[in-house]
Amino acid sequence: MMTMFAVSIILENVFVLAFSADTRSIERDYATLPLTLGSVTVPLIYVIGFAIAVSLILAVHWLISKTRFGRDLRASAADAQAAETLGVDVKRVQMATFALGACSSCAGSSAPACSQYSGRHATTIRTAPARSQLASMRYARRILPSPG
Repeated sequence: MMTMFAVSIILENVFVLAFSADTRSIERDYATLPLTLGSVTVPLIYVIGFAIAVSLILAVHWLISKTRFGRDLRASAADAQAAETLGVDVKRVQMATFALGACSSCAGSSAPACSQYSGRHATTIRTAPARSQLASMRYARRILPSPG
């Protein structure tokens, strides 16, 4: 896992060198519109992002608490052997759960690339993830035992 993490950082920086890190923003009307509630002013883009996040949280809650897949997932997490005895295909549930997590991860990691920064700090956005990944890797190297 650490090796793939290092490879991703290396590839990211190779791509930055090859294709340049000249980040540009696209101006959208809704990105700069303010939403004023009393004495509080919030950019509309933040309200939209908050609404999307809350709707996704509610969708996952519904998926886990109201569907057959959610019932199978909860049963598999509590006691996989008992769930399998009762007819739950535990391997299928584990694969579907992994796929759901992978899709969520991809969506979360692509959000900064797709979001609107309204032109501010456009050059620092591209380099910030690489620096934080490097710091995380250095920290992990100190606390994790070496394999073998």
